[in-house]
Amino acid sequence: MLYLGHFSFVHFENDDKDASVSEHGDFTCLAEADDLDTALDKFADLIDQLRDQTDAFAGVREVFLEDCTEVAVMPEAGLIAHLESQEGEPAPAVTMSLPVTASDDCQAYGFGGLGEEEEGETDDAEPFMRFT
Repeated sequence: MLYLGHFSFVHFENDDKDASVSEHGDFTCLAEADDLDTALDKFADLIDQLRDQTDAFAGVREVFLEDCTEVAVMPEAGLIAHLESQEGEPAPAVTMSLPVTASDDCQAYGFGGLGEEEEGETDDAEPFMRFT
């Protein structure tokens, strides 16, 4: 079965947990496993690998499992695994697709959006879909 784990984390400005949060984020892990416990173990290993091989979790002390979705059979039409909506303008953010995957079995494709622009350039990304 496939398992999708959705996680969140907070990074405090300093070691004082009462200090203001300087950043926060979320991420999703995907693992194939025979059962939920094995999937959770794989998620923990993946998160440790991300922490060891990148600076994505520098200063982060705790990661929270928000939910885990089990997919026994992939629906023919696909599925929307997670939806998040936020108020206001998008805040500055760092995003990474497949941050530590060293396998040729996975490929991330970028299609524009809120990315890094060179000075003086604007983001002219085309919407994937438009609703009328």
